[in-house]
Amino acid sequence: MPSARSLAQQYGITRETATKAHDILRSEGLVTRARGHAWVVREQPEMRDLTPPAGATVTARPATELERAELDLPDGVPLLVVADPGGGVTVFPADRWRLVWPG
Repeated sequence: MPSARSLAQQYGITRETATKAHDILRSEGLVTRARGHAWVVREQPEMRDLTPPAGATVTARPATELERAELDLPDGVPLLVVADPGGGVTVFPADRWRLVWPG
């Protein structure tokens, strides 16, 4: 992906605007920084369907540093937190799972 300077020149925007665009894409887990400060578009993992059990609640939250390391998540990818009626809680990376409601 082009640098902020290149984007600014190519599209006639300020470098600050281009930097903010990079930051947004990074916060959404769509790009990462590579060695030498280059931006690389992140390959999106294949999505799998997640149907929560009846009575479960689902929330979304940012991943902790430890969760990002354990799940190999880039910055910005949220977690889906499924709490089942029995008290069990499971987390799913939102870039790999999509919620599917029964019926």
